[in-house]
Amino acid sequence: MQTSTLAKQFWEDGFVAVPNLLDSDQVEALNQRVDAILAGTAPHPQKFIHLEPEQAESPLVHIDKALVVRKICNLAILDPVIGELLENPNVISTATEILGPDIKLLNDQMLCKPARFGSAKPYHQDSAYWPVEPMELMNMWIALDEATSENGCLRYLKGSHKNGLLPHDEQLGHHRMPAGWREMSGRPEEVVVPVPAGGCICHHSLVLHQSPANKTWDRRRGLSLVFMRSTSKWTSENPQPKFRLIAGQAHEGCV
Repeated sequence: MQTSTLAKQFWEDGFVAVPNLLDSDQVEALNQRVDAILAGTAPHPQKFIHLEPEQAESPLVHIDKALVVRKICNLAILDPVIGELLENPNVISTATEILGPDIKLLNDQMLCKPARFGSAKPYHQDSAYWPVEPMELMNMWIALDEATSENGCLRYLKGSHKNGLLPHDEQLGHHRMPAGWREMSGRPEEVVVPVPAGGCICHHSLVLHQSPANKTWDRRRGLSLVFMRSTSKWTSENPQPKFRLIAGQAHEGCV
């Protein structure tokens, strides 16, 4: 089977942008649903809504929580409106074009980066946090606002996924960072990847990536959907969760 241009770039560079995954109406509907969840008019467990650490005690929490929310977990998994994305033809075709026909969802989270308060996320590799092998998962990061170099769009070290997993034992505040990435042989090129609202970036779970702080007056929301092949293996000693099949078939003894 011939590999598509999209898949070639993903496996070669560690990331690939897809500018028109969703249309403007779909983006607006998703943003309205997130607004409703943050306003408390649509249900979502509060334990899955995380504030910017430096703003957790701010009066803004009681005035307008949306101004200081950093992350919302399990939206696609638990919310019926946002969960419709998991049946969206463009989402499924993009994921299967890169990973193959049989895929499951590992997790999802909304990364909000609110205006003025959105904090930086230092360089890291996603697979350091996910007990799944092989470490060839795909993070589909869908922009619900325009992501620019000023408001905190993603930046990648091109091709860094080919160096395997680095030990994540450095600390920067509440973040874990990979040791040794600065001394990586042939330091990879950093690529800044702005993306319009409705576009997405698909990146490899081992590619080093980061996003700077949002110092603008514009929020920067992005929904992360993490897909894995359904032939993957769960490697944690903790019980394996039940993962949703997105396309193709499940495989016995696998995730």
